[in-house]
Amino acid sequence: MKNLQICAAALAVFATGAAALETSSQGAASFACGGAGAEERAQLKPLEADATASLLFITAVRGGYLADVDFTVRDRNGATVLQGRADGPMCLLRVPPGSYRVEAAYEGHRRTASFQTARPGKPTRAVLTFPRDPTDNIAASPEERAQAKAVSVD
Repeated sequence: MKNLQICAAALAVFATGAAALETSSQGAASFACGGAGAEERAQLKPLEADATASLLFITAVRGGYLADVDFTVRDRNGATVLQGRADGPMCLLRVPPGSYRVEAAYEGHRRTASFQTARPGKPTRAVLTFPRDPTDNIAASPEERAQAKAVSVD
């Protein structure tokens, strides 16, 4: 019977095309991360209606997407509002109105960015760029070069 339940669960995931994105709530705030593929980006899209901010984690040179980035969002008083690990390059946040600072760490590198929340459905974007992976020999696309140029590193 247990094998039948496991098969049914696997078929349900296969039928939808992907597992649902996980949303994490912490007090009055919440976040969902993903976007590594087109299916995950499509799953994030409807969540934008409630998001007040978004995070994007990329490489500085190529603008390539990063995952497994640890992040902490703090309010203007330094209190932790959200803390987690991004399992994709994009995170949608729902935090109360105010000013925030995000601190992110990836493979020993740390970055910070500040943002003020916008109204739900119009999330303010904070982009955090990390050094290029030395083993990455993929040429940047025009879109990736434009994206990397448009951001600055703290």
